[in-house]
Amino acid sequence: MAGANDDCLFEETTKEFVRYCSSLLAHKDRDVLPFPPHELPTIGRILFTNLRRGGYCTVALNGRTPWEPRGVYYEMCRLAARNGARIERDFLLPYRHLKNDPLLQEHLQLDRDAGISANVRFVGDLLANATLPPLDSIEFGVWDDTLACKSIYDARTGLVAEYRVSQRGEDINLLRNVATLLRAAPLITGDDEHHLEEPMLITAPVAHALAPVLCRGDYVATEDCSWYHGIWQYLRVLNMVSTPTWHAAFYLAAIADALREKPGRILISGAADYSTLAHVAWGCEIAQPPQPCVIDVVDLCETPLLLCRWYAKYVGADVQTHQRDILTYAGPEPYRLIVTDAFLTRFESDGRRKVLNAWQRQLAPGGRVITTVRLEPELKGTFALATADQANAFRSRAFQAAMRWQEFLPISPGELANEAQRYAERMTSFSVRTDDELRQAFAESGFDPVHITNVTVPGEMSTTVYAEVVATRP
Repeated sequence: MAGANDDCLFEETTKEFVRYCSSLLAHKDRDVLPFPPHELPTIGRILFTNLRRGGYCTVALNGRTPWEPRGVYYEMCRLAARNGARIERDFLLPYRHLKNDPLLQEHLQLDRDAGISANVRFVGDLLANATLPPLDSIEFGVWDDTLACKSIYDARTGLVAEYRVSQRGEDINLLRNVATLLRAAPLITGDDEHHLEEPMLITAPVAHALAPVLCRGDYVATEDCSWYHGIWQYLRVLNMVSTPTWHAAFYLAAIADALREKPGRILISGAADYSTLAHVAWGCEIAQPPQPCVIDVVDLCETPLLLCRWYAKYVGADVQTHQRDILTYAGPEPYRLIVTDAFLTRFESDGRRKVLNAWQRQLAPGGRVITTVRLEPELKGTFALATADQANAFRSRAFQAAMRWQEFLPISPGELANEAQRYAERMTSFSVRTDDELRQAFAESGFDPVHITNVTVPGEMSTTVYAEVVATRP
C-alpha cells in the first residue's frame, strides 16, 4: 500500500509528465511535430497512406551503418509509388566507392521495381566546399509540396535524436532549394573510376579506436602519438590537414615519370596513414607502361602501418611494412624511389640532415626522392606552433565542417572538434624558411639535381606555401 510520500513522488512526476506533453503540443502550434527515432514506421504508415502526388527524398550512406531496405517506412513508400505517387529518391554518397554497398544495390532494385526514380549521387564536393546552406541534416523528404520531414542529429552523440515533420513554408522552401542543389550533384554509375579515392569513412573509426592502444610514439610525438593518429583521418575527411591529396597531380606525375625511366623498389618514409601509399600505387598504375611495384613502408608507429596493410589488401598492392626508425633502417635492396609527404618538417635542421643522408644511402644510383616540404619565410625561432587563437579557430572550423558531415561520421561534431583543438595545440612543424635553404640541404647530402616548385595550399591554420621536390642521387 502506497504511503503519503509515495503519493507525493508520483504526483510530482505526473506534473513533470504533463509539462513534457505540453511541450510536445507546443510544437504542433508552431506547425512542427517531433517524433522519436523508433516512430519512423508510424510516420511512414501515415505519410504514405495519405500521400497524393509524391515527393523527393534522400538517404545518406556512410558505408558502415546498416539499414533495412525492406523496413516498414520504405515499403510504405514503395506502395505509394505503385499506387501512382511520383517519388524520387537520391542516395547521397560522400565517396564513390560506396556505390558497391550490397544494401544500396538491394534498395535501388526494390525502389526501381516499385516505380520510384532512384539515383545515386556523389555529394563529397558539396560537403567539402560548404556549398549547401546550413542544415540540421541532408537526409530529408518533401512530400506533396506541403510537408517537410527531416532527420535531426544529436551533435554530442552523432545519432538521430528525432524525426521532425513540418508544414512551415520556410522549412519546405529551404529543403526544395537543397533538393535543387543535390539534383545537380554528379550521378554515380557502375562505370565510375575511383582508383585514387581513399576509403577514409571506413578506416577513420578504426584508427580512432586503435590509436590509443597501438600508438607508442613516432617522429611527431616521441612518447604517445595517439592524439595525432587517432583524429588524423577524420581531419582528412574534412580536408583540414596537409596530405598528399593537396599535391596529387605532382606526386602522380613525378612517380610515373621516374618509373617510366627505370622501374624498381619503392620506399615510403613515414606514413600518417595510407595516403602516400595510395598515390604511389596509383602512380605505378598510370606509368607507361604500368609497373608492378614492390613497396616498403617504414614508420616508428604501428597505427599507420596497420592502415597501410589494410589498404594494400584492399587494392591488391605488394606492400611490406616495417616498424623501424628511418635513420637506421636498411632495405633488402637499394630503392628506385623514396616517396614521403611533409616528413622533413618533423625534424629540426640537424635531424633533417640525418634523414637526407639516410635517404641518399638507401637510394640506388639515379634514384629519386619525391616529397613536399612546408616553407615558412617569416618563421621566428626553429619551429612553428599554433597560437591559442589559431587552435580555437581550428576547433571552430572542425565543428562546423563536422556538422556538414554528421550523417556520415560515427563521431559527434563536439568530440571531433575537441580532438581537433588538441591536435592544433600539439602539432609542431620544423619548417624550412626558403626553397634555397632546402635546395642547399639536399645538395649537401649528395643529391643532384634538385628540382623544386613552390605551391600555395589551404594550410592547416592558414594558407601555406609548400615546396614540391624531386631530388636525384647521382
